[in-house]
Amino acid sequence: MVKRKLYEIEIQKIVQKGYGIGFKGKKTFFIPYVIPGERILVESVRQKKDIVFGRVKKFLRTHEKRIEPPCPYFGECGGCHFQMVSYDAQLKLKEEILKDALSHIGNLENISVESIEPSTHPFGYRVKAQLPLKRFKGKVYMGFYKPDSHYIVDIEECQIQKKVISEMIKKIKEILQEERITVYDESKKRGRLKYCVIRCDTEEKSVLLTFVTHLRGFPRILAQRIYEIDREKIKGIIENYNPEKGNRILGEEVRTLIGDDHLFQRIGKYTFRVSSTSFFQSNPETAKKMLDFILSNLPEYRKGVDAFSGVGFFSVPLAEKIKKLISVEISKSSYKDLLRNVKINEMINIESVNADANKYLEEVENAKLILLDPPRKGHEQSIFKNIKRISPERIVYVSCNPHNMAKDFEIFYKDLNYDIEILKPFDFFPQTYHIEVCSILKKR
Repeated sequence: MVKRKLYEIEIQKIVQKGYGIGFKGKKTFFIPYVIPGERILVESVRQKKDIVFGRVKKFLRTHEKRIEPPCPYFGECGGCHFQMVSYDAQLKLKEEILKDALSHIGNLENISVESIEPSTHPFGYRVKAQLPLKRFKGKVYMGFYKPDSHYIVDIEECQIQKKVISEMIKKIKEILQEERITVYDESKKRGRLKYCVIRCDTEEKSVLLTFVTHLRGFPRILAQRIYEIDREKIKGIIENYNPEKGNRILGEEVRTLIGDDHLFQRIGKYTFRVSSTSFFQSNPETAKKMLDFILSNLPEYRKGVDAFSGVGFFSVPLAEKIKKLISVEISKSSYKDLLRNVKINEMINIESVNADANKYLEEVENAKLILLDPPRKGHEQSIFKNIKRISPERIVYVSCNPHNMAKDFEIFYKDLNYDIEILKPFDFFPQTYHIEVCSILKKR
């Protein structure tokens, strides 16, 4: 067995994806699960020219904020990245990741960043879990993928999920273990069941279960047995058919097996219907803080556009400040929920549009406010052309990807003449490197 060379380095900072960066000669090292200031011995895992991805072999000096991770799967499961850091230090790391992105990606210096808003709960905050499945030598594995692999780490609970979700994971896995339903084998491209998606409301009184299948026909008798886990809390069991390869979890075809195909989330005074295939904030309690922040920092306007509205999470509250709000959503499922949520919350001044926001903005005139909450991949270039033509007074920009956000900010600032009026990060995703950022841009 070849003994790999070890490098002694000191971690300088944390960057996107939670990697710690250190240097040795001309080499730049990217190391997970470390804290700035720590001195370590590193083993190379893979290398491309002078970029080295490594793992810690030994700690020579540890940070005072390093703690024992409470989760037994941490470091093996790919869901969390910062459990080895005390929560107050996690928040500071995320502020530094954001500032680094603004400086090095967006080439924006001296940008004032407000203090990060902590999560209401550092653990037990998520209201949705998407769990891949595998059956190996008769045993059902249900959990999360190991980092940079398709190896499933089998779990009994997840500490960042709501308690009711962890309870469901354990009980559903026990039932699947006893049943004869086939589980999809990625290498052989056969088997029926691919994923189990568990959703709950913030009060943990309602649960929605979605089983993603490679072959149609999730057995109703099996759905009924799962329903018996908790007939009061389980509001619906759905089959989602997705025969496609790749990383996309949910397909377009949905069949309700038991109960409803949706549940309701209560955020402050607003109620939102959320269907099994619709997107909704994974940390609703902290997302409410962002809503309050936006509403408190915006004047009233005659006309505005929510360009990626989803089920109306931002649109419904914003309608109290905007006389006419156009909500644009491309997903049919989310659009259907949007229409219902407009009615549920009695917002008669919202016009809902099922369209691609990038194309729809070509038709928009005289909007004084545009809200942008794009997918993680960021904006298409056409959106900047449309915003330049519309020239709104303010833009509310929400992003879960500081890297792409910083690139967009450089365009807004240098090409479209917008200043960052206020910028505040929110910790929607404790124990991970992910950050949600809300900013308000104002036309110069």
